[in-house]
Amino acid sequence: MENIVEKMHKEDEKKAVEEIYLRPLKTEDAKEVLRLASREKVARYMRFNTLKTLEEAEQLIEEYRKGVAWAVLSEGIFRGVCALKPPTSSEDGGRYSMSMFLDEAVWNRGIASELVRRDIEYAKNTIRCPGLLAYVVDRNRGSCRTLEKNGFQVERELRFADMEGCLLVFGLWF
Repeated sequence: MENIVEKMHKEDEKKAVEEIYLRPLKTEDAKEVLRLASREKVARYMRFNTLKTLEEAEQLIEEYRKGVAWAVLSEGIFRGVCALKPPTSSEDGGRYSMSMFLDEAVWNRGIASELVRRDIEYAKNTIRCPGLLAYVVDRNRGSCRTLEKNGFQVERELRFADMEGCLLVFGLWF
């Protein structure tokens, strides 16, 4: 018999998943990207520092659009960005890398997990790449757990002199 807490969690996750929509990320989204990525809480685990200008937001959008990039919408509000970036080296094994950032208003609602599942399906069925990579700061336990729940495993750790902790490289082969 399913316990009540598990049942409530599943209902919450179902509700959160039902209210997210994806559409192609556009240059016109720069104001919304800046609104989110200028927040310390949102950007603290990203590879970029907090954004300060509209031009920086536009550059980030163009970088993401070299692959496949979506605007994440919930209740008609821009809530984040989800992207699949093409391989950049032979070490990638032909795998695309995932990147996402979300408005803290939608954290802990199952949305990141649903986006990872959608990324996996899109990468398998549309791009037809051999797998995915994700680079996550080790202190970002929420993102680490989300990836692990979706079958990703840590493949290596990258250490940098100017970084506390390390960058974990998660991988998933299809």
